Amino acid sequence: MTRHNPEHNGGVTDHPLYQRVERTVPRLARKMIETFVAEIPLYGLLPREQLEGEILSITEENLRLFFRTLRSGESLTSAELGDVRLSAARRAEERVPLDAVLTAYHVGARIGWEALVEGAEPEETDAVIAAGARVLSYAQQVTAEVAAAYLEEQQTIYGEERDARRALASALLAGEPADSLAARLGVTIAPAYVDISRRGSQPAAVVATIQLVEWVRTHCWFRLQPVLRSESQKGFVVLPRRWIVERTWAWLNQYRRLSKDYEVLPVSSEAMIYIAMIRLMLRRLAPA
Repeated sequence: MTRHNPEHNGGVTDHPLYQRVERTVPRLARKMIETFVAEIPLYGLLPREQLEGEILSITEENLRLFFRTLRSGESLTSAELGDVRLSAARRAEERVPLDAVLTAYHVGARIGWEALVEGAEPEETDAVIAAGARVLSYAQQVTAEVAAAYLEEQQTIYGEERDARRALASALLAGEPADSLAARLGVTIAPAYVDISRRGSQPAAVVATIQLVEWVRTHCWFRLQPVLRSESQKGFVVLPRRWIVERTWAWLNQYRRLSKDYEVLPVSSEAMIYIAMIRLMLRRLAPA
């Protein structure tokens, strides 16, 4: 990454004001931690040892990085942003919401700016003005890198989880060992499960289906009505009420976002299904 000319950032470099405030980094870092806890709900849920350990260490390092760029008047290099990207990737692995991560950086920039204003002498107005532009530039550059690194890691994680879920489903349907796949996903396999699409008329299968219907009624509060094909039937057979399910799929496939699996998150797909069905019901209630 090309460094910018300091003259384009106010012409004030390595000012005594910046040096004085930089010496207060440990105190500023602790102030930032307390502000994170007060203003970002997620940080209030973290254990104190993590806040005082890893989070405090990252905060201090980011502050020192900020003051290095402030004193030099130059933008960050790719090498300097390496640790920032690694930290963002770790937050993605920990499932920390991106908005919480970005808010933390914005809070940090705000507290750094306030410290500069509070520590400035009357004759240091030019240094304060120059610092304002550099604070904004630093926040812009860092948050862009954080967001990019976070989303890249998130895409990798969800891709791996999607592949693992498919492998687990295939193993269960084929009756193959699936304990290692379940452990990889962090899920527990039930002692028994039912594949309704392959259900037959054997007594054990009938009992299993009854148990499944009862479980759904108890835990999901709706009635499950399996539509099954008899093993004695051959060729094309019209199954009762099956067309309702197929019709619903046809309705949903008319929406571009639902015609393919475009979404990264399952909740996004779920939201689009709700939107599609709401639109369908509204058109029926108030036809154009």
